[in-house]
Amino acid sequence: MGLCSILQIAVPELRDENKLIAFKERLYSEANGDILAMKDTVSAPGLDESGWDLLSNLMKSSRADRLNAEQALKHPFLG
Repeated sequence: MGLCSILQIAVPELRDENKLIAFKERLYSEANGDILAMKDTVSAPGLDESGWDLLSNLMKSSRADRLNAEQALKHPFLG
């Protein structure tokens, strides 16, 4: 699952293609890819701090740093 899909599942307002494109541009130009730095710029009513942590760990650019499926399913947000 790619960055766009994860963002669109977690943040309903980003299901609009233009908003998603603008968000992604800001994510990398203003926050160096740090999703946690951008969390206050979007409405994600289903995500608390734990949810943002899970999202952040699923979106790490380095495969070695990113959660795999087994690790993600054990995350406290899903527990």
